[in-house]
Amino acid sequence: MRILDRLVIKNFLMLFCLFLLCAPPLFVLGDLAEHLDDYIDRGLSLGEVSMSYVYMYPLFIQWCFPIAALLGAVFTVHWMTKHREIVAAKAGGISFHRLVAPLLIAGVLLTGVALALTEVVPRTNKISAQILRSEAPGRSWRSDFVYRSEEGVSWQVNRLTASDGRMTDVVIERPVTDDRNGLHLIAEGARFQAEDGWILAQGFMRTLSGDSAETTIEFDRLMMADLVERPEELLEVPPEP
Repeated sequence: MRILDRLVIKNFLMLFCLFLLCAPPLFVLGDLAEHLDDYIDRGLSLGEVSMSYVYMYPLFIQWCFPIAALLGAVFTVHWMTKHREIVAAKAGGISFHRLVAPLLIAGVLLTGVALALTEVVPRTNKISAQILRSEAPGRSWRSDFVYRSEEGVSWQVNRLTASDGRMTDVVIERPVTDDRNGLHLIAEGARFQAEDGWILAQGFMRTLSGDSAETTIEFDRLMMADLVERPEELLEVPPEP
């Protein structure tokens, strides 16, 4: 490789890496500004949000590859034009196309790197989404989720903290079967006690029988011992199919 080729590639890679380091934080700031209210509503800590963006960084880097390569090539040629290196190369019998040929080779190699990132990005995005959805392993709370038990009971919960067994904005549905009535519960909150099970507060309960008859009551406090799911079970994320 000629000295001139090494100079072109060195300048290009230096500018490419510079743009690649500077651009992703802009994506982070833009995404954070868009979703900040959502993160606050979910009760995510600064560490959790930061860790989610660490796992999203490969995606942002992949987004930056085309623009970083374009800007790197443009500014490399501009730098060489400014310092009369293109004129000197032409005076030495080197055409412009031959002079910028290393940029094409570097572009092909960087395309391979970008394709390799496509294998990494889905995995890191999945981990980031699990953190933001409160599904990271070892977490003691979960927010904005739906859970369906083996008995067919569906839970829709705004926030659950397993440490104290409390939930907020709860909707529970149980379908009608031959041996039990259907159930539709809406409650502002719920608390789990080992002896009594789930105790719901401030809500409505609608009971549906097999003959389509229904009864609706309003309650301030309702004990539901037949709901056997414990807070730790509601933290479990169903496996992917």
